[in-house]
Amino acid sequence: PPQPPTQPDAFSVPDATADEPMDADPDGGLGTEILPVPPMLPGLDSREPQSDGTVRVPPGLPVPTYPLVVNAPVEALIDHFVAKDRERFGMWIARSGRYLPMIQRIFRERGLPEELAYTAMIESGFSPRAVSRVGAKGMWQFMEATARRYGLVINRWVDERLDPVKSTMAAAEYLGDLYGLFGHWFLAQAGYNAGEARVGRAIQRARTSDFWALT
Repeated sequence: PPQPPTQPDAFSVPDATADEPMDADPDGGLGTEILPVPPMLPGLDSREPQSDGTVRVPPGLPVPTYPLVVNAPVEALIDHFVAKDRERFGMWIARSGRYLPMIQRIFRERGLPEELAYTAMIESGFSPRAVSRVGAKGMWQFMEATARRYGLVINRWVDERLDPVKSTMAAAEYLGDLYGLFGHWFLAQAGYNAGEARVGRAIQRARTSDFWALT
Protein backbone atom coordinates (compact mmCIF):
# COMPACT_ATOMS: atom_id res chain seq x y z
CA PRO A 1 0.00 0.00 0.00
CA PRO A 2 1.07 3.64 -0.44
CA GLN A 3 3.06 5.30 2.34
CA PRO A 4 1.29 6.92 5.33
CA PRO A 5 0.61 10.59 4.52
CA THR A 6 0.50 13.86 6.36
CA GLN A 7 -2.71 15.87 6.14
CA PRO A 8 -3.23 19.47 7.18
CA ASP A 9 -6.82 20.34 7.89
CA ALA A 10 -7.00 23.57 5.89
CA PHE A 11 -8.96 24.00 2.68
CA SER A 12 -6.92 25.38 -0.19
CA VAL A 13 -7.56 25.95 -3.86
CA PRO A 14 -4.70 25.01 -6.19
CA ASP A 15 -3.18 27.80 -8.24
CA ALA A 16 -2.81 25.82 -11.41
CA THR A 17 -1.45 27.61 -14.41
CA ALA A 18 0.49 25.57 -16.92
CA ASP A 19 3.88 26.55 -15.54
CA GLU A 20 3.15 27.33 -11.91
CA PRO A 21 4.10 24.96 -9.05
CA MET A 22 1.31 23.24 -7.20
CA ASP A 23 0.81 23.00 -3.46
CA ALA A 24 -1.40 19.91 -3.46
CA ASP A 25 -0.11 16.38 -3.76
CA PRO A 26 -2.07 13.13 -3.67
CA ASP A 27 0.31 11.42 -1.28
CA GLY A 28 -0.15 13.91 1.52
CA GLY A 29 3.44 15.18 1.64
CA LEU A 30 4.59 17.60 4.32
CA GLY A 31 3.47 21.13 3.66
CA THR A 32 0.56 20.01 1.52
CA GLU A 33 -2.87 21.52 1.98
CA ILE A 34 -5.80 19.32 1.06
CA LEU A 35 -9.39 19.85 0.06
CA PRO A 36 -11.49 18.33 2.83
CA VAL A 37 -14.60 18.96 0.70
CA PRO A 38 -13.34 18.77 -2.89
CA PRO A 39 -15.65 20.45 -5.40
CA MET A 40 -15.64 17.38 -7.58
CA LEU A 41 -17.09 15.39 -4.68
CA PRO A 42 -20.78 16.28 -4.96
CA GLY A 43 -21.98 15.03 -1.64
CA LEU A 44 -22.31 12.07 0.65
CA ASP A 45 -25.33 12.42 2.87
CA SER A 46 -25.25 10.43 6.10
CA ARG A 47 -28.69 9.11 5.25
CA GLU A 48 -27.44 7.53 2.01
CA PRO A 49 -26.48 3.88 1.85
CA GLN A 50 -22.73 3.42 1.75
CA SER A 51 -22.70 0.96 -1.14
CA ASP A 52 -22.60 2.19 -4.72
CA GLY A 53 -24.85 0.85 -7.47
CA THR A 54 -23.57 -0.10 -10.88
CA VAL A 55 -24.27 1.03 -14.41
CA ARG A 56 -23.23 -0.51 -17.70
CA VAL A 57 -21.00 1.54 -19.99
CA PRO A 58 -18.98 0.62 -23.08
CA PRO A 59 -17.16 -1.68 -23.37
CA GLY A 60 -19.55 -3.37 -20.95
CA LEU A 61 -17.62 -3.15 -17.70
CA PRO A 62 -19.73 -2.87 -14.52
CA VAL A 63 -18.78 0.56 -13.14
CA PRO A 64 -19.72 1.69 -9.62
CA THR A 65 -21.81 4.83 -9.90
CA TYR A 66 -20.54 8.15 -8.65
CA PRO A 67 -23.00 9.69 -6.15
CA LEU A 68 -24.38 13.15 -6.85
CA VAL A 69 -25.67 15.15 -3.90
CA VAL A 70 -25.77 18.92 -3.53
CA ASN A 71 -25.51 20.20 0.02
CA ALA A 72 -24.32 23.37 1.76
CA PRO A 73 -20.55 22.62 1.54
CA VAL A 74 -20.85 21.77 -2.14
CA GLU A 75 -22.87 24.91 -2.84
CA ALA A 76 -20.24 27.01 -1.07
CA LEU A 77 -17.52 25.56 -3.30
CA ILE A 78 -19.59 25.99 -6.43
CA ASP A 79 -19.95 29.65 -5.48
CA HIS A 80 -16.21 29.89 -4.95
CA PHE A 81 -15.28 28.49 -8.34
CA VAL A 82 -17.94 30.17 -10.49
CA ALA A 83 -17.93 33.53 -8.72
CA LYS A 84 -14.88 34.30 -6.60
CA ASP A 85 -12.38 32.30 -8.67
CA ARG A 86 -14.16 32.29 -11.99
CA GLU A 87 -11.19 33.22 -14.19
CA ARG A 88 -8.91 30.47 -12.96
CA PHE A 89 -11.71 27.90 -12.96
CA GLY A 90 -12.48 28.84 -16.56
CA MET A 91 -8.83 28.29 -17.46
CA TRP A 92 -8.92 24.81 -15.91
CA ILE A 93 -12.08 23.91 -17.82
CA ALA A 94 -10.58 25.19 -21.08
CA ARG A 95 -7.41 23.16 -20.50
CA SER A 96 -9.40 20.05 -19.61
CA GLY A 97 -10.47 19.65 -23.23
CA ARG A 98 -6.97 18.45 -24.10
CA TYR A 99 -7.07 15.57 -21.62
CA LEU A 100 -10.62 14.64 -20.56
CA PRO A 101 -11.38 12.24 -23.44
CA MET A 102 -8.16 10.34 -22.76
CA ILE A 103 -8.69 10.26 -18.98
CA GLN A 104 -12.32 9.18 -19.25
CA ARG A 105 -11.44 6.43 -21.73
CA ILE A 106 -8.73 5.02 -19.45
CA PHE A 107 -11.02 5.17 -16.42
CA ARG A 108 -13.89 3.57 -18.34
CA GLU A 109 -11.64 0.75 -19.54
CA ARG A 110 -10.63 0.08 -15.93
CA GLY A 111 -14.14 0.12 -14.54
CA LEU A 112 -13.93 3.54 -12.85
CA PRO A 113 -16.54 6.31 -12.99
CA GLU A 114 -15.65 8.98 -15.53
CA GLU A 115 -16.38 11.69 -12.94
CA LEU A 116 -13.11 10.78 -11.24
CA ALA A 117 -11.34 12.51 -14.13
CA TYR A 118 -12.00 15.82 -12.38
CA THR A 119 -9.71 14.75 -9.55
CA ALA A 120 -6.94 15.98 -11.86
CA MET A 121 -8.54 19.42 -11.92
CA ILE A 122 -8.24 19.76 -8.15
CA GLU A 123 -4.77 18.26 -8.03
CA SER A 124 -3.22 20.30 -10.83
CA GLY A 125 -5.77 22.23 -12.86
CA PHE A 126 -5.17 19.59 -15.60
CA SER A 127 -1.54 20.73 -15.96
CA PRO A 128 0.92 17.90 -16.82
CA ARG A 129 3.81 20.19 -15.82
CA ALA A 130 2.55 21.06 -12.35
CA VAL A 131 5.11 20.71 -9.54
CA SER A 132 4.32 21.08 -5.84
CA ARG A 133 6.58 22.59 -3.20
CA VAL A 134 7.07 19.11 -1.72
CA GLY A 135 8.00 17.44 -4.99
CA ALA A 136 4.72 16.04 -6.29
CA LYS A 137 4.68 16.26 -10.07
CA GLY A 138 2.41 16.03 -13.06
CA MET A 139 -1.29 16.27 -13.70
CA TRP A 140 -1.95 13.67 -10.99
CA GLN A 141 0.56 15.08 -8.48
CA PHE A 142 2.34 11.84 -7.66
CA MET A 143 5.08 11.79 -5.08
CA GLU A 144 8.10 9.78 -6.24
CA ALA A 145 7.58 6.77 -3.96
CA THR A 146 3.95 6.28 -4.89
CA ALA A 147 4.69 6.86 -8.58
CA ARG A 148 7.28 4.08 -8.53
CA ARG A 149 4.90 1.80 -6.65
CA TYR A 150 2.37 2.22 -9.45
CA GLY A 151 4.85 1.50 -12.20
CA LEU A 152 6.01 4.95 -13.30
CA VAL A 153 9.67 5.25 -14.31
CA ILE A 154 11.66 8.03 -12.65
CA ASN A 155 15.37 8.42 -13.27
CA ARG A 156 17.88 11.03 -14.41
CA TRP A 157 16.57 10.89 -17.98
CA VAL A 158 12.82 10.49 -17.64
CA ASP A 159 10.03 11.21 -15.19
CA GLU A 160 6.80 9.49 -16.23
CA ARG A 161 4.82 11.49 -13.71
CA LEU A 162 4.90 14.20 -16.40
CA ASP A 163 3.47 11.84 -19.03
CA PRO A 164 -0.31 12.50 -19.15
CA VAL A 165 -1.23 9.02 -20.37
CA LYS A 166 1.07 6.93 -18.18
CA SER A 167 0.35 8.98 -15.07
CA THR A 168 -3.39 8.68 -15.72
CA MET A 169 -3.07 4.90 -15.91
CA ALA A 170 -1.23 4.93 -12.58
CA ALA A 171 -3.82 7.25 -11.03
CA ALA A 172 -6.63 4.95 -12.19
CA GLU A 173 -4.96 2.00 -10.50
CA TYR A 174 -4.37 3.98 -7.31
CA LEU A 175 -7.96 5.23 -7.16
CA GLY A 176 -9.24 1.73 -7.78
CA ASP A 177 -7.15 0.41 -4.90
CA LEU A 178 -8.43 3.18 -2.63
CA TYR A 179 -12.02 2.37 -3.55
CA GLY A 180 -11.36 -1.26 -2.71
CA LEU A 181 -10.03 -0.14 0.65
CA PHE A 182 -12.77 2.32 1.63
CA GLY A 183 -15.79 1.26 -0.44
CA HIS A 184 -16.83 4.80 -1.44
CA TRP A 185 -15.52 7.16 -4.10
CA PHE A 186 -15.53 10.21 -1.81
CA LEU A 187 -13.28 8.43 0.65
CA ALA A 188 -11.13 7.11 -2.20
CA GLN A 189 -10.57 10.66 -3.43
CA ALA A 190 -9.91 11.87 0.09
CA GLY A 191 -7.35 9.09 0.42
CA TYR A 192 -5.78 10.09 -2.90
CA ASN A 193 -5.41 13.69 -1.75
CA ALA A 194 -4.50 13.14 1.91
CA GLY A 195 -3.27 9.55 1.98
CA GLU A 196 -5.19 6.43 2.93
CA ALA A 197 -3.50 6.09 6.30
CA ARG A 198 -4.70 9.54 7.33
CA VAL A 199 -8.25 8.79 6.20
CA GLY A 200 -8.16 5.42 7.96
CA ARG A 201 -7.10 7.03 11.23
CA ALA A 202 -9.83 9.65 10.87
CA ILE A 203 -12.46 6.93 10.42
CA GLN A 204 -11.20 5.14 13.53
CA ARG A 205 -11.20 8.31 15.63
CA ALA A 206 -14.61 9.49 14.46
CA ARG A 207 -16.11 5.97 14.39
CA THR A 208 -17.85 6.79 11.13
CA SER A 209 -17.07 6.49 7.45
CA ASP A 210 -19.46 9.31 6.52
CA PHE A 211 -17.40 11.63 4.31
CA TRP A 212 -19.02 14.85 5.45
CA ALA A 213 -18.79 13.94 9.12
CA LEU A 214 -15.07 13.28 8.65
CA THR A 215 -14.50 16.62 6.94
